[in-house]
Amino acid sequence: MTCENKLHWAEAIKTELAAFDRQKVFSFAWLPQGRKAISSKWVFKCKELADGSIDKYKARLTLKGFIQVPDLDGLH
Repeated sequence: MTCENKLHWAEAIKTELAAFDRQKVFSFAWLPQGRKAISSKWVFKCKELADGSIDKYKARLTLKGFIQVPDLDGLH
């Protein structure tokens, strides 16, 4: 991150990862041989107050689930 708000974004990422840990959202697992992990992407958004000032910086980790294969990846 090279933008002027990088410290705010880094803190937002820490907050999101702490929420994952607290809520036990995911756990690490070994992949079956020949399989690739689903890739992810960080999405950043500034939440604003009614007057237009920044309320908080929000970071969300999203998975690219559109690459999953039905039946093969546990989808029905």
